[in-house]
Amino acid sequence: MDQEAIKQIKRMMGGQDASDVAGWGHQVDDTYPDMARLHFQVHDDASGFCGDTRTAKCEDNICLLQSIKHFYGKVLSDEGRRIDFPQIDYAKVAKGIKFSDADFLKMLINLVGDLHQPLHVGYANDNSGRKVLVKFRGQTMSLYDVWDHAISEVVRTQESNFWLGGWTHVRAVNSEWDTDKKKWKEDGPFKSFERWLDEAVQFTCSKAYVHPTTGKKLAGPNAESGPVEIDEAAYQEWRHLWLRQILIAGERTAIVLNDILDNKVPDDGKTPGDTD
Repeated sequence: MDQEAIKQIKRMMGGQDASDVAGWGHQVDDTYPDMARLHFQVHDDASGFCGDTRTAKCEDNICLLQSIKHFYGKVLSDEGRRIDFPQIDYAKVAKGIKFSDADFLKMLINLVGDLHQPLHVGYANDNSGRKVLVKFRGQTMSLYDVWDHAISEVVRTQESNFWLGGWTHVRAVNSEWDTDKKKWKEDGPFKSFERWLDEAVQFTCSKAYVHPTTGKKLAGPNAESGPVEIDEAAYQEWRHLWLRQILIAGERTAIVLNDILDNKVPDDGKTPGDTD
């Protein structure tokens, strides 16, 4: 993020950074459980599991891609920028909920991150990987849980030197960052979001739903029967991919926030986010 965007985030978030509020949307889910639908792009197996064509389940227009477009568009429209964006009726999932501009931004940060957790764009038949069982570090757990928190807990608690070793610098994905910035300017936000989703589904099908060392499918019609062992070699392969997904999510979040927050001063001269 550039300095102007960082300054605006800190002002809107009461001194916090984007990373401090990255999980805010899931805290909302604790109060309004049906809001969880905003965080997933569940695909219908009937359209062909991990095939060239796919159909997302998006009842009431409430799913991950539409939510990202909505919250992005809502922030811009509140700034006074003209943009057509999908509308979401929150009353269908959370009666009485109200968002401030800062809340819209916090939710957007959360959702862009979710787009890069592979099983958030998984398939309905296996409940986004929750029905796929594997053995990981002596425990039987779902494939969803492995990608959602198990790998991170191993890295954080057992590989602390690595965790604190500066691996999060954007230079590790510098070429991807340059490409994403270029395409954001060329294609615009909504086409970029759609491209990110396409890449996320491809990653899910080719990496998360496939054993990293044997190449056998973990889900779908020809899946290996489980629970399948995720040994140390397999873990190392997935850890590398998991870390890269975090960095890709981070650089893309920066692109989105820079676009929204740079020069964020409306024509009436008020400081953005101020109320009468």
